Parts: sequence; structure tokens; C-alpha cells
Amino acid sequence: DFVHITVHHLESRYNSGPTRPSISRIQSRIKPRSKLRQHNMRISFIFWLINLSLCSSCFAINNIENERLSLIDEGLSGQIQASIDGKNGNSDKESFEVGAKGIYKIDSHMVLLLGSREYGKSFDQTDTDNHFMHFRYVKQHRAFNATEFFLQSESNPFKRLTTRSLVGAGTRLTLYDEKKLKLILGSGAFFLREEIADENTEEFWRANFYFIYKHAINDQMNLLNTFYLQPVI
Repeated sequence: DFVHITVHHLESRYNSGPTRPSISRIQSRIKPRSKLRQHNMRISFIFWLINLSLCSSCFAINNIENERLSLIDEGLSGQIQASIDGKNGNSDKESFEVGAKGIYKIDSHMVLLLGSREYGKSFDQTDTDNHFMHFRYVKQHRAFNATEFFLQSESNPFKRLTTRSLVGAGTRLTLYDEKKLKLILGSGAFFLREEIADENTEEFWRANFYFIYKHAINDQMNLLNTFYLQPVI
């Protein structure tokens, strides 16, 4: 029994002065400098879409590599997002969503905390109610080697996931690290407790192997692929 997960993430960014433009402005301002670059961008984007259609859903550890591989300054940084939506009339619906990210980095230590909560009602009936939390501590021993410890909890009753909790640890090895390309190999294990609606609660150990491929398509776009292998042990 194992899970093979492929997670793909396409990231675009555009820096212009002290303010960060909106996504719509990013899309309108990213222009290839040559026909060859435009051709490469199209090929990479098509490749990403094809692979995305073949992905399986994440079963255990949620992919957080986009947050971790971003450039992080020393000290404390974070972000909080919230939204409230309501509609009346033919579709009587209200919902709210809040998410937060916190990162603390000092010397060879890094702590990452991610969390989200979503709740919604339609005609006075709850139709959305889920949460997610991920905590990770990383100790960098050398430029190419680190160990990590993590906790995760999530629930989504409307997808039959009553609760899923896990605790684990592992090590990660940077195989290649240059401006255009980054390759990382990780290994470890975690203990998982999962309760699915109308099924028995399960508790078991899984090994956790992953491979990360990050490629800078150009100065504004990155392609991030994460491959997981998580056999029961």
C-alpha cells in the first residue's frame, strides 16, 4: 500500500519598485523578450497543464515547498488573508475564509506555520467547514543537508474527512542548487491518524520520500514539481 503523489506549481512574479502589483497586472506586464523565449514559455506551460491533469490528490502531507523555497529574510515574517462573502435572493449564501502564514528564521533554524479555516452556509445549512494547520521546524546543518520535524492537522467533513493528524521527521539533501535549477531529495517517516466518515479510524506509520525539481523558466516564472512516495511501514 503506497501513495505516489505528483504536485505541480507554476509561480509567476514581477517586481517593480516597493509595491507589488496585482495578479492581473502581473499577467499583463510579463512579455517575452524574444520569439524563442515565447516558444519556451508555451512549451513549459503546456507541459505543466498535461502533468497537472495526471496528478492524484494529496493523501497525507500537503505540499508546502513553494512556501519553503521562497527567498526568506532573517527574522519574523508572515501574511494574513481573510474574505467574507454573502448573497441574498435566489441563492442565500454566506461564507468566510481566513488563512495565515508565519515564518521565523535565524541562523541555521527555521520555523514555518501555515493555517487556514473555511466555513460557509447556504439557506441556513452548513455546506463548507474545513481547517488546515501545518507546523515545521528545519535545522540546516550544512548548505546541502538539513533535518526537519513537522506536525499537521486537517479536516473536511463534506469530503468525508473527519480528521487527519500526523507527526513526523526526516532529512533533506540538496543535490543541485543554482539560479536556474534546484534539485532536492528528502526522506523520513510519519505517524498518521485518520478518521473517514462511515469507516474505522486508522493509525499507522508511513515512510516519506520526496523529490523536488524547481526550474526558473525566466525571471518572472518558476516551475516547481514535487514527487512523493509514501509506503506503509
